[in-house]
Amino acid sequence: DLFNRAHYASPAEALRRFVRDTLSFVPGTKVVYSNAGYTLLACAIEGAAAESYDSALANLVLRPAGMAATRADNGYEVVPGRARYYVVRTAENTEQWRGLWTAAHLSGMPLDRPANADPVDPSWAIGAGNYLGTPADLVRFGLTLTGGGLLRGQYRDSAFAPAPLLATGEPTGRSLGGWVLDPDGRGVARLLGSTWNGSFGMVVDPASGLVVAVASNIEFDQPEELLERVLEALRPIAARRSP
Repeated sequence: DLFNRAHYASPAEALRRFVRDTLSFVPGTKVVYSNAGYTLLACAIEGAAAESYDSALANLVLRPAGMAATRADNGYEVVPGRARYYVVRTAENTEQWRGLWTAAHLSGMPLDRPANADPVDPSWAIGAGNYLGTPADLVRFGLTLTGGGLLRGQYRDSAFAPAPLLATGEPTGRSLGGWVLDPDGRGVARLLGSTWNGSFGMVVDPASGLVVAVASNIEFDQPEELLERVLEALRPIAARRSP
């Protein structure tokens, strides 16, 4: 999947890649992140909205949130401002990702030096990715979501409410919206994501009203530490501005 070159024009096409796969466990008994789960969700959105996933996302999220720079990826299209993608092979990730590195990677990428990442078509993970955007647009999304511009009342609150396992009631550390919740109970919610061609991180702090987003064009370089440092630096400023 990481080096996919095939193009899938719709969630239904991407679904056919794994529709016959077996489940990892009985639903409701465990939690694991799954790109395939979000492709299923994209199919459900198309059915509920009676339009394509890209159209529904634009109408329901991108335009209301003012996310003008966020768009579906297309590897064939010349997109102004598109960042190049890089990979840095280290001794640690060479061992960590053993089996992913090809002979060409190992011979052509000196350790600890940026190299061009492989061209990848991200449409295999429609619903989980396949979009280009900016940190500023992610902040607009967070502010609009917490401000009630996308969901209101109990629906907005449920996006950040803890979601226990259905079978046992055990906590999962996540919300129904997929956010990773702060274990200290402060209500801080985080999203982190990576592909071979880039990473992002986003944090929403309802108490201070802060939304922070960071993006990287280096493979699997989840900017979690930088995200936390920026959040901590901004908290005193937000506190001074609070009424």
